[in-house]
Amino acid sequence: MFFLLPTMKLDLLVLAILLNIYNVIGSILYDKRLVKIGGSAYADYQAVTGLIWRRSIARPTGRGW
Repeated sequence: MFFLLPTMKLDLLVLAILLNIYNVIGSILYDKRLVKIGGSAYADYQAVTGLIWRRSIARPTGRGW
C-alpha cells in the first residue's frame, strides 16, 4: 500500500521496501513454525500450496490446477 501513495519520498520508499522484506521473511519463518506444530500434515499441505503462490503457478508440473 505504501507504493501507491501519490507522493513518494525517500523515507517512505525505504519504509515500503523494508516492510515488504519483513513480510516475506516473516511468512517463511511462520511456515517453518507451522511445520513444527502441524508436523507431516502441514508439510503435505505446504508441498501442494507453496508459500505465496500456488505451486502450479510458480513452477508448472503438468498436473493442472
